[in-house]
Amino acid sequence: MKTEEQEKNMKTKWMMVVLAVIAIASTAFAAPPSTATGTTPIVATKAESLSVSASGLTPFDLGSLTSQTLTINSSWNLVPARASVAICAYMDTTTGIMKGTGTNTDVIDQTMVQAKVGAGSFANINAAAGCGLPAVTSVKSYALSTQADRKNVTKTDTLGIQLNGVPAALQADTYTGAITVVAYAQ
Repeated sequence: MKTEEQEKNMKTKWMMVVLAVIAIASTAFAAPPSTATGTTPIVATKAESLSVSASGLTPFDLGSLTSQTLTINSSWNLVPARASVAICAYMDTTTGIMKGTGTNTDVIDQTMVQAKVGAGSFANINAAAGCGLPAVTSVKSYALSTQADRKNVTKTDTLGIQLNGVPAALQADTYTGAITVVAYAQ
């Protein structure tokens, strides 16, 4: 036979079980959790790059003029809106003129410097408009119709250079000027 204390313990245990079941049942029927979300833009930008350099010319021997090859290296990584890159060379009418040293006033101006693209013939280096400038030699134009044409591209082009019509009566000296190369994206 059960003692009064055992019956009391048994009732307490049943009461705990019933309360546990009620607690579990009430959470099952509670309202589902509420969720809210928001978004924020995430943006990354990479700037365009376009570079050009030239090399390969050695000093011309004014006693024995021969043509030389100018090597033009260009590279670019451009936005999709760009349609072409043009490579040009020219001599600025003030900074490009080949001048002697000291008091020597003789010059070899840009009209005496000729350029040749590929198998073409030599012509004045400032022959026509191009690269957004009024007087240049257009070396090459690249169409940019695909991503591969615009993304991390490196090109090498060549341009023949010769001096022509240089007066034989030039003073003995070293004449220095500059050929400017341009990479023009549009």
